[in-house]
Amino acid sequence: MNTKHTLHLLSSGFIESDVDNILHHVSEYDTSIVFLMNDIHKYPEISDACIIIPEIIKYFSGKSFCKLFMNIENSEYLADKYKIIKYPSVLFFKRDTFTGYVSGIYPWKEYKEKILFHLNLIPCVGG
Repeated sequence: MNTKHTLHLLSSGFIESDVDNILHHVSEYDTSIVFLMNDIHKYPEISDACIIIPEIIKYFSGKSFCKLFMNIENSEYLADKYKIIKYPSVLFFKRDTFTGYVSGIYPWKEYKEKILFHLNLIPCVGG
C-alpha cells in the first residue's frame, strides 16, 4: 500500500493490525471497523476510499469504536475468510463477531448510509 495512504489512515485514528491480532483489537470494543485494501494500481478506488472512509467516520465522533486497517496480505486473507471479492472493503464487528461488510466505492451519501446501517445507527434503505 502507498505510504501516503497509510499515513493518512494512521493520522485519522486507524490502527494497522494483522490477522494474528485482529480478534484482540475488536474484542475490546462494542463495534469495530476493519478497512481491507489491496494494490492501488489494480484497484485505484482504494485511493478514494482511504480519504472518504476516515471522513465519514468523523461523523461518529461520539461513538467509541475500533478503527483498523490491514496490509495487502492480511486483507487478502480476511477477504477470503469472509468471502469478499471486491476492494476496498470495510468489515464490521460487534465485539469479536463479524456482522457484515461494505465493498466497493459509492457516492458519499450512499457510503455514509451503508456505514450507518452497519454501525446500527439508522436503517439502511436499499440494502
